[in-house]
Amino acid sequence: MTRDQLINDLLIKGGAIVGSQDCSALEFANADLTNRFCVLDDGCGLVRRVKGWLDLQKKREILYPNKKSKYSTGGIIK
Repeated sequence: MTRDQLINDLLIKGGAIVGSQDCSALEFANADLTNRFCVLDDGCGLVRRVKGWLDLQKKREILYPNKKSKYSTGGIIK
């Protein structure tokens, strides 16, 4: 996927574009498999997070608290 395709996908489907370094290994692998990932000419990777990603992450934290995660809410949704 090219950068322009990723941006077009964002405009159509919503979500957010983040650097691949901000993704867990599982999220990165899923983005790669579902064609939501691209590499820029300078080698930086970009991932389009799906619409509602943060809400899904917070729900996962309640079920599977991970206090080591940088996205952890400690099991509490704020």
